[in-house]
Amino acid sequence: MGDNQDLCVAYKMNAALDPYRDHLIDIRIDENWEQWHGIGKPGLRCVLCRRVVTPFLSTQRNRFVRHESGEGTSASTSAKRTAHESFLHQRCKYWVADQLREAGAIAEVEQQLGDRRPDVLAIRDGRRFAVEVQWSSLSFAAAQERTADLRRAGADEVM
Repeated sequence: MGDNQDLCVAYKMNAALDPYRDHLIDIRIDENWEQWHGIGKPGLRCVLCRRVVTPFLSTQRNRFVRHESGEGTSASTSAKRTAHESFLHQRCKYWVADQLREAGAIAEVEQQLGDRRPDVLAIRDGRRFAVEVQWSSLSFAAAQERTADLRRAGADEVM
């Protein structure tokens, strides 16, 4: 972690990845807070950089996770805004994967499929589902091209 290139600017994160299965843990949920806060249980990871994060309670009594000392940075406001948008995008991907798992699918975030890497790739009943969580603007033509690429790569359904 020597130079600032390696620092993650994500902050005020209310969810992290569990250490075992890349499932999203929303630290605002009482059960999750009780399980992870204050017991020295290591393993929650940042959804952006995958480094260790620790649950904490803000002075306003809001539950968050934050990087260990030296792992994050006090970046500019615009960098923090971009990082927060990236965090929300990643959080949405993991939420989609978790929902698909609950519906009986095998789902992974950012798994390679041909030349593409869909946000979520799931398999259920022998069918492959590619899910794109589009956070920024995308032209209709570009969306059609991505869909066609994913179908050619083996996705039965593209969402």
